[in-house]
Amino acid sequence: MNTKRNISLNYVFLFLAFMRPTVSIWVLFMTKRRLSLLEIGLLESIFHIGSMIFEVPTGALADIYGRKIVRMFGRICAILSTILMIVSSNFLIYAVSFILSALSYNLESGTGDALLYESCKEAGIKDRYDKILGKAYTISTVGDSIGALAGGFLITKYLYMPYYIEMLINVIALIVSMMMKEVKVKEEKKVHQKVFEGTKFIFIDKYLLYFFIISAVFSASMTSISFYNQKYFTIIGIPVVYFGAIFFVQGLSNSLGSYISEKVERTLKRYLLPAAYVASILIVAMLSSAKGFMGVALMILLEIVSGVLETYFVRVINKRIADTIRATLISTQSLMFSLFMIILFPLLGYIADKFNFYASYMCISGLLLLSLLMYVQFTKKLIKDTI
Repeated sequence: MNTKRNISLNYVFLFLAFMRPTVSIWVLFMTKRRLSLLEIGLLESIFHIGSMIFEVPTGALADIYGRKIVRMFGRICAILSTILMIVSSNFLIYAVSFILSALSYNLESGTGDALLYESCKEAGIKDRYDKILGKAYTISTVGDSIGALAGGFLITKYLYMPYYIEMLINVIALIVSMMMKEVKVKEEKKVHQKVFEGTKFIFIDKYLLYFFIISAVFSASMTSISFYNQKYFTIIGIPVVYFGAIFFVQGLSNSLGSYISEKVERTLKRYLLPAAYVASILIVAMLSSAKGFMGVALMILLEIVSGVLETYFVRVINKRIADTIRATLISTQSLMFSLFMIILFPLLGYIADKFNFYASYMCISGLLLLSLLMYVQFTKKLIKDTI
């Protein structure tokens, strides 16, 4: 089978893998299962700690043993995690479920992007990769939006229904991943050797290292805003009944940004990143004073900009790294994202509690501005060094 078929199968896989009915209701599910908010917070911490531990080694596994097999194991871990959530009756089993969920996330992180890029390359259509990537990200965010909307509806009918549906979806996704063709990048190296090789490459390529940092800062900022959405909408006076529809539209807006990202880059070229950053800074600053549905409109606009820039980051990074360490390096990027999230997310929550919710958004604007100034300075130095 030609690897070109991987592209269409990847679309189906991403739609299924990201269509998670539990993603928007898991906190509510656990409170109904009589877990305290402290226990829920600890489980979220366990997920992130597990993700940090597994991230780079799982990328190395994909570079050594192949993308397809690692992606398959990712779905198996997701299925096992869901089963434990259904049958669990104590904190320890829930913790194991969250660890398996983190492992599932890590096994897919980096692996999927690497498989798509190398499938395009092996099929002789690398010149179409930018458009294919944008479409893939669009499909995944549409799936995510549908899953979030469905989860809110399903849990009102039956508490466990979202988890049963998600388990079935992951079984189908596993079957789809088994239908894919492996790309030829496997190497006879041990995991620790591959991790060292990838880490060394990052510090050699300063341009790549900077893009890892700036993309992690941006993604952590946007994700933190997204996590605090429910609280923000409550403060600006949006009725709870509208939340599901708003989150659905936000997901579609992010999909639109991913879809048009390649077209925007062709128009703006090297000015895309600074332009997107300026737009993000202004929007986040405006969120600090918005009221009512103006805040919702700004959030939707921010999702479009986020979709454009995050898809751009993926394109830039993929084109700059070698096939044999691609999954390892993309996993390293995800590790940086987790590190920034562990610091930024609770810090913003503390600022919101200590002062007010709008102060946290101003801090994000300041962080993005600092990141933009670093980019400008780095670009000047890069041009100077190449002259």
